Amino acid sequence: GGSSPSAPAVQPPRGLARAPRRRGCRRMRDLALRPQIAVCVRPFSDAELAAGARSCLTARGQRLCILPRHADAAPADGAAGTAPGRGDAADELCAGDTFSFDWCYDRSGADGPAEAAPEAQERLFRDLGLPLARSALRGLDSCLLAYGQSGAGKSHAVVGSPEAPGLLPRATEQILSQQLPHLSVFLSALEITPHETLHDLLSPSAPSRPLAAVEHPALGPHVPGLMEAACAGPGAAGRLLRSCTRMRAAAAVDFGTASRSHVLYSLRLQRGATGHAFQGTLASGPGEGATLVFADLAGSEASSSSAAAACGRPVALNTSLLALRHAVQTLVEGPRSGAQVPALGVSPLLQLLRGALLS
Repeated sequence: GGSSPSAPAVQPPRGLARAPRRRGCRRMRDLALRPQIAVCVRPFSDAELAAGARSCLTARGQRLCILPRHADAAPADGAAGTAPGRGDAADELCAGDTFSFDWCYDRSGADGPAEAAPEAQERLFRDLGLPLARSALRGLDSCLLAYGQSGAGKSHAVVGSPEAPGLLPRATEQILSQQLPHLSVFLSALEITPHETLHDLLSPSAPSRPLAAVEHPALGPHVPGLMEAACAGPGAAGRLLRSCTRMRAAAAVDFGTASRSHVLYSLRLQRGATGHAFQGTLASGPGEGATLVFADLAGSEASSSSAAAACGRPVALNTSLLALRHAVQTLVEGPRSGAQVPALGVSPLLQLLRGALLS
């Protein structure tokens, strides 16, 4: 057994990094423009702790290393129930496959006591959420994708809990704390179910009133009837998100009871003396403000490894995740490989994330 990483992929706004004078200016500008990736190694489950499992990963700075098989071998007889660890190989130069990312967070506790949830969430926000909040105040749209297996901590990173708020409520609080005049903040929450139907998690009639994504000539991907709620005062976003969490459709999978649905949380900033909610859009219009999209994606595990595959429900969902993976890979490698940019309207997920993927 080992810890599974989840990767919130951040699409940073232009201008996020202030360019130094002349030398290195282009490098810093390129760094701000490109997508950035953070990897979080989840804590051990209770079953893994009871079995004395060892981590097969080690995170050092911006590097994540998959340890060789001998490094995460099963503990000796009598060692079950002991604290998780990595073995002696973790302290040596990693001999396994090594991958580099913009940020690596190890929450497994394999190197000692795991960082407490509130402190870990605060550190995640300082690195990822704070730049997004600041960019929104400058009128720049951004998107964060939380991708990984069920139980890896995607929803915890995005939404969190009352004791350890996630990226979205912290970003909202940061924006509201600026107390800027004539600034209104609105939240929408759109669920994409395993059958790729759309539900409004802020609407009391969400379970019985499916929505549809359409193309608007000026706004692009558009969801008519999608509600927005005003975030006014401390804790407003947290209360709204807790309501969304209670309404979110979930299905049991092998690991815990993680959701088999995607949720797109959209935080829209509206500037003007009389800010008002505009129903249906996941992107701000030119000069009107900015939009932050937090995509809490469903578990990325293959359907064949899940008991839920027997009933056939995750098929459409896994297809949308595969399409998203293919779209991202093609967009990244396209200029070098000559691959054609895939159609981004083949599923509601790709259609609604099209602006983020193409920018």
